[in-house]
Amino acid sequence: MFEHMTYESILEKALMEVPDNIDKRQGSIIYDAIAPACAELAQIYINLDTLLKMAFVTSSSGEFLDRKCADFGIYRKKATKAIRKGIFGGVVPKVGSRFGLNNLTYIVKDIRGGMDNVLLECEQEGLIGNSDTGLLIPIEEIEGLISAKLVDVIVPGENMETDESLLNRQQEKVKKSATSGNIYHYQKWARDIKGIGAVKVIPRWNGDYTVKVIVVNSLMEPASAKLVSKVQEYIDPNKEGKGKGTAPIGAKCTVESALSQSIDISATIIDANKERVKELFIKELSSYFTDLVSDNWQEKDSYSISYAKVGAILLDSISQLGGSDYSNLTINAGTSNIALTNKVPIIGTVTLNE
Repeated sequence: MFEHMTYESILEKALMEVPDNIDKRQGSIIYDAIAPACAELAQIYINLDTLLKMAFVTSSSGEFLDRKCADFGIYRKKATKAIRKGIFGGVVPKVGSRFGLNNLTYIVKDIRGGMDNVLLECEQEGLIGNSDTGLLIPIEEIEGLISAKLVDVIVPGENMETDESLLNRQQEKVKKSATSGNIYHYQKWARDIKGIGAVKVIPRWNGDYTVKVIVVNSLMEPASAKLVSKVQEYIDPNKEGKGKGTAPIGAKCTVESALSQSIDISATIIDANKERVKELFIKELSSYFTDLVSDNWQEKDSYSISYAKVGAILLDSISQLGGSDYSNLTINAGTSNIALTNKVPIIGTVTLNE
């Protein structure tokens, strides 16, 4: 709004107010007296422009966006820690036992599932806790322990919410009011549970007074049984419709995880190391799948994985590692887009030949 109020324009206007019979050339007394004040005024106009942007929720950011969203009862989600599944051999570790893997540490939180289903919490917050798998190293000696392996993500860890995500939630609340047990209310209730990313609601799926809630986790992958159970307990315990959860009395709600569609990819790469390309390609493909589900799954019954987009991701991965091209790309043994109906894609077998 104040882009035209630059130092140069302010100085020019100020000097125009000085009589012409006074020396106002650069270096003169009047010039040197006016110039610092004009510089300060230019900075004030810059700050005013920023202040105006921070005054409106759609152009605000950071702390100011937090304050604007708080007016609507919406608060930025803090970073959370990943809950992981561990498989142990020899002995079940005690609650509180700590293990390390690469640069992260994990602490045992729940051993009621036995050696094959020990729950561990990553001690570091954020998405970083979702990635590693492999052999765990005990930080303190555990007598009788033969093996310890970190496997599945039960509840994904999340980074602190971004400005974009916070603004989207504020806009969703304004435009899609969650009230009286409508669809948006069920979506909100499900997302109240940490680790839930997107929610699809199907009214009257099994007759009157029935609602199905289908969820994916914050990684935009099928939710674990533990997450599904938490959402079910929160909305309608035991699917009874007795109003013991957040759902209205009489509304029998069934919570399920989204089904997955395995995506197998095969290609021949040219002039690049296939193992390094595969590692980078899987990383970028995973990001593409996450964005695809985030943008489409909740609101649409069907959407597609683009054959051309997958090819572009593969070519970019090859190029970053000094390669030149690829050939014979297939997705699920075909060369066309993959249509998905109420399912979320997960990376299956990736076969790259040189």
